Order: sequence, then structure tokens, then C-alpha cells
Amino acid sequence: MKKSDKILLGIYQHWPRLDDDISLEVAELAWIIYNGVDGWRIENGWKKIEYSAVKSPEENSYLDKPLRDRGLVAKELTILQANDCLEFTRPSGFDMRFKIRLQPNGLLRAENLSSIPGRIELWYSEHKNGILGLVVTITVAAITAWIASIFTSKNG
Repeated sequence: MKKSDKILLGIYQHWPRLDDDISLEVAELAWIIYNGVDGWRIENGWKKIEYSAVKSPEENSYLDKPLRDRGLVAKELTILQANDCLEFTRPSGFDMRFKIRLQPNGLLRAENLSSIPGRIELWYSEHKNGILGLVVTITVAAITAWIASIFTSKNG
């Protein structure tokens, strides 16, 4: 699953309502990117990445990883915003909370992502014009014609 789809599914599971602003921390959204949505919910909220206050030798500052994750989350949210799935407000300065509003397209996509048949439908709708989609379409048509010919030859 794409990173942006993981974030969209996490937002949908957190707050499946349209036109309500929700606020999520960068560490919570980054946890979804790195680990997926499964197991994100804990007893009193959501799992999030714990950033160390001690800098590692390859980093210039202890804020490098949180700011890098904020950029990654902002990039994925921008992709979702460009696809009319959600609207969001970027945090400014050292603020680490995104304000996000789910849109109707995002709600429909997230509902499809939450089930296996919905994921198959999304995959096919995105790849039906490609060579793999063409192969799948021809294969399904051939199997359907073969099964229909078996039934008609037995009955007729």
C-alpha cells in the first residue's frame, strides 16, 4: 500500500466524518508511514514515534528526525490534497500538529481501502489502462467464456 493511502486509511479510522477538522501529530502520522495502520490504536490514543532528545552522530541536531518526518508527512498529505481527498494546514515553526479535514473523495477512497474487495477495485481502476490491467481483463473474459461454454454444452 502506498504511504499516502496508509495515512488516508489511518485518518479515516481515527475520524470517519466529513468537514470536521482533526489534529494529528507528526509522530502519529509518521508511525503509520513506517508501521502501517494495524496496531496503531492503543488504550488511550494512538501510537507515535518517540523522538530521542539525544542526537545521533549522523545528525546535526536532535530535531533532524522530527523535522525530516514532518517533511515526509507533508509530502504525502500534499499528494492526498492534490487528489481532492483531504485539506490540511501545515504546522509552522516547531509546531508538530497537522490540522486535517477529510473530503468526500477521500472518504470514498478510504472506505475502499478498508476492505479487500475495495482494494482490488481501486487497484483495477488505477491500472486498467496498463498492460497488466489488459491481461487481467482478457483473462477474466476468457475464464468467463470457458465456464459459460461448459454450462451450455452440458445443458444443451
